[in-house]
Amino acid sequence: VFIDEYFSIPQHSSYCDDKNFYDLYFPDVLRPKTICRKISSILLDDNYNPISLDNKLLNKLKNGAIVKPSKFSSSGKNIIFIAPNSTDDEIRNALMSTGPFICQELIHQHPEMSKLHAKSVNTIRMLTFFWKDEVMLLSTIVRMGQGDSMVDNRGAGGMLCGVKQDGYLQEFGYDSFPNRYQTSPDGYRFSEIQIPNFDALKKMVKKLHYRLCG
Repeated sequence: VFIDEYFSIPQHSSYCDDKNFYDLYFPDVLRPKTICRKISSILLDDNYNPISLDNKLLNKLKNGAIVKPSKFSSSGKNIIFIAPNSTDDEIRNALMSTGPFICQELIHQHPEMSKLHAKSVNTIRMLTFFWKDEVMLLSTIVRMGQGDSMVDNRGAGGMLCGVKQDGYLQEFGYDSFPNRYQTSPDGYRFSEIQIPNFDALKKMVKKLHYRLCG
């Protein structure tokens, strides 16, 4: 916390706080496909063209989607899942009941990541530090949901576990209380789980950090 506050200027990083612009910052990175988005009060497609909530869009969303607030979101709050084969009214309500958002296709995670918690898409968080023209990786954690939760945020009841330099998880994971666990919510020992393609992931994150150095 002290390092972050000392070296960061919040006013200079506000441009990265809106998820709706990640498609512009990272067009060459494999990401969940954007179906539509709302910026201010304008509904846009994946290429930032104005659209309407017509039958064409409704039919796309009937395959299932996730609607996430694009700004000022944390702990998985106000995330909406559109279930496959939802009705037109259910989809309209999901899109109209929130402020600025990004709506993306649902994804299937790597089987190794599913060992953490199969019902949620479990995410990897890397903390990088730019110093003397070099990007350094300071720490890595993985987050996972628990029980019936479809989000991995610890504030929504999830857990986290540290990741070692070789991609294997640390021996213990923790919830927000914090209680300590040796096994994931789905019953696998943390220390026996390895993040897939971890070396490639570290290389990519360091490369992308340079785009946000300003």
